[in-house]
Amino acid sequence: MLWENGSLEIFHIRTLVFNKTKTCYRGFTFVFKGEEIKLLNHRELLKFTASDRQMAGIYECTAANDPPELMTSRSWIHTAPDHRVQLECKISADPQATVTWTKGDIPVPLDNRVVSLVDGDKYTLLIKKVQRSDFGIYTCRAINELGQGVPNPGVFKRTDDKNVNAKNSYTLIWEVDSYTPIIEYNLWFQPYKPKTGLSKPDWTKLTIPTEHSSGPVYSKSYTIKGLKEKTIYEALLVSRNRYGWSKPSPILRFATMGAGTLL
Repeated sequence: MLWENGSLEIFHIRTLVFNKTKTCYRGFTFVFKGEEIKLLNHRELLKFTASDRQMAGIYECTAANDPPELMTSRSWIHTAPDHRVQLECKISADPQATVTWTKGDIPVPLDNRVVSLVDGDKYTLLIKKVQRSDFGIYTCRAINELGQGVPNPGVFKRTDDKNVNAKNSYTLIWEVDSYTPIIEYNLWFQPYKPKTGLSKPDWTKLTIPTEHSSGPVYSKSYTIKGLKEKTIYEALLVSRNRYGWSKPSPILRFATMGAGTLL
C-alpha cells in the first residue's frame, strides 16, 4: 500500500501467487488501478516517491506467462523398417517445460535405439533403426507449471440419421473442448481391418480448417467423399490450438451403406 507523501518499493516478490505457482516469473508487469505501468526498461524493482494523493493505492505485480507453445514442421513422416527417422518439435515455454514423447497414450521407452535429444527449443525423438512395431501416431507433449494448454481429445457425435443412404460418402460431426481457439483439425481414416490396429500406416490424413466460433466447445461437421461402398472404416481426430496438438480421439468405426453390422 502506498500512503500520501510516503515512499514505496515493490520487488519481484517470489511469494506472490500467480496461476497457483507461487512465483512471479519474468514476463510480469506492474499494475496500478487496473492499468499497466509503462516502464522504460524491464526491471524486478519498482521504486519511487509519492508526490501527491493520486499515487496512493494498491500496486500489483502481474505474471504474463502462458502454457508452452508447440510447433512441428512435419505432421506425417514416411519411413520403412531398418531406416533412420527423426521426429521433431519446437517448444516455447516460460517457465521451462517438461517434454515427453508418447505413442498413442503410452510414453515412448528410450534406449540405445530410441533416443530423446534437446537442442535449445528443438526436441527430437531419434529412432536409429525403425521396426514395424514403431509405426503409429506419436505426440510431443510439453507441460510446465502453468499447464499444457492443448485441446482435449475430440469426441465424435452420432450421425446415423445423416448417413442413411451414404454409399460413397459419410458425414462426421465432432466436438472439441479448448480454452483457446482451434486452428485446424487432422482427420485420419482407413478401411477397418481386424487385428491390424495402428501398426500398418494405411491411414489417409485430411487437414480441415476450423470455423470461426466462440469456445470453449468447438463443433465441426465434415463429409468424407470417395469412400468404397459396403465398407467399414475407422477414423480418429487430432486438433491444434496455439499450444499444440491434442491427443488422438477415441477411434470411431463407421460404415457405408450395405456393409452390415459394425464389429
